[in-house]
Amino acid sequence: MKAANQWSPAVLGLFEGGLPPTQARVQQLANYGLAPDDFTEILHAHRFSSDVLTRVHGLIGQALAGTGTRLSFFILGSVGRFEASSQSDLDLVAITDTDVATPKLIDTRRRAIETLQQAGFDVPEKTFDRVVCLPPLTQIGGRADTNDHLTYRALLLTEAVCVHQPEVGNNVLDTLWSAYCRGPITSGRYLTALSNDLHRYYRTICLDYRHKVETGKHWATRSLKLKHSRRLWHLANLASWCEAWTTPDSKREALLARQLATPPLWRLLSALTELSQPAGIPESVRQAVNQIATTFNNFTAALAKAKVRHQLETLAYDQRESNTTYTDLYQNAAQLEAGARQVFEFLWARCRDHVFRFGVL
Repeated sequence: MKAANQWSPAVLGLFEGGLPPTQARVQQLANYGLAPDDFTEILHAHRFSSDVLTRVHGLIGQALAGTGTRLSFFILGSVGRFEASSQSDLDLVAITDTDVATPKLIDTRRRAIETLQQAGFDVPEKTFDRVVCLPPLTQIGGRADTNDHLTYRALLLTEAVCVHQPEVGNNVLDTLWSAYCRGPITSGRYLTALSNDLHRYYRTICLDYRHKVETGKHWATRSLKLKHSRRLWHLANLASWCEAWTTPDSKREALLARQLATPPLWRLLSALTELSQPAGIPESVRQAVNQIATTFNNFTAALAKAKVRHQLETLAYDQRESNTTYTDLYQNAAQLEAGARQVFEFLWARCRDHVFRFGVL
């Protein structure tokens, strides 16, 4: 299967008018008996993220017209997961499929960032602070691999939307995918290799949160994102792997590529729907999805408010239990976890051997 067919949800959506419409998400909720009026925040986040992606695509395209470089730009983070609000920043990755970040590529990246900042976007330069060259990312496993490479691979494959240079962006994702499926270390074991890397990334950011506590850097926001967005991301990955396990070998690669290009909540619902066939979605799964979607809607609504963001970003760790904003969201996360536990019970019953192998041992 050609890469364009595999990655079109992530790479070609902006360029072919194919970003998933909100109505498709409304239909997914309806499949579980959920009314869209009860989930206005996550649906609004979907629309808002789509609008941001479209605007960024236009701005960068105008600013870099005629540049002629093999530099692609991806949006990651909450916008890439279609979970953003006006309070969200813009995680921008500049990546080339060439071997060297030349001065021209570095200057092109800087021009794109300045264009977005002048348009009012907050483009932080933390993890994504340079032009990334693709070849080192493909060295999966062994001494040449690093946590940095792991981070880029995990995020590019699971929450990235290309906003500039689709040909290069498509090549980036297809090359990464091929590195897992046909690489010298991972060939024949790509399900294990990619599942292991995504799990490693999740555990890495869970540990990194502690560093935020020690240094006082927005620890509360980071903690609650881990308990909501990243927990949902991790659960969706497990569900996707279970769906792939029930799919014939000839269709498995295409299924996973398509699934990984779908935002976590909607990927989870899609996988659970497929795994429920032919009997239909069990009531326990419907209840679990309702609980997960409701709590995630609460979380999305809270983080869309500037006042809530400010409280969380200025909250001292030793004052957390007396802050109702934090404690309410902490309890909300516990309810999301309870729904996730019900989903896990379903996956355990439906794909026990697979969950044991990829999720436990």
